[in-house]
Amino acid sequence: GFFLHAVTWTTLILLPLLVLINFQATYLPQHDATTTGWHRVYIAADALLIPSTPTALSLRTLHQICKLLDKIRLDPGPRVLPFFCLVDRRRRLHLESMQRLASEHPEFLKTAIPVCADAERMGLYRQPLPVFAPGSPVTAAYRALWAEVAQALARPPGNPH
Repeated sequence: GFFLHAVTWTTLILLPLLVLINFQATYLPQHDATTTGWHRVYIAADALLIPSTPTALSLRTLHQICKLLDKIRLDPGPRVLPFFCLVDRRRRLHLESMQRLASEHPEFLKTAIPVCADAERMGLYRQPLPVFAPGSPVTAAYRALWAEVAQALARPPGNPH
C-alpha cells in the first residue's frame, strides 16, 4: 500500500516536475526573465482573460499578445478570452468600437465591465466588490463575466459561441 503509493507519486508527479525544473534551470537563463515568466503562466493556464478597453490601442495590444502566444505554440494552449472593461455606454465611441471589435473578433466575451467608482474603491476598503458593494452594476457584471467564462471553458476549443 504505502510503498506502491510512494512509487506512484514519485514517478508521476515528483520526477516530471524535477525534470521540468532542471530543463528550465539549464536552458532558460539565456532568455529574458519577463518572457520566461509569461511562458510559465501560459503553460499553466487553461484560459487567458484579457481585459480590453474599447479603443484601437487595446486591439493592438490584443494582437501583440496573440502573436506572442502563436510563437510559443503549445497544443493545446490556453484559450484567449478577451473582454471589454472600463466601458462607458454613454460614449458613442465606446459603443461603436465594441460593436466593430466584437464583429471582427468573435472570441470577445459578450459581458462588458462598466466603468464604475466602486471598482476603484476596492483598494480603499481592501475588500472584494461583492462584500462592500453587492448591489453594484460592476459586481453584477463580474458575476456575469465569470458565468460566461465557465460556459466558454465548457465548450470545445475553436467554438466561440
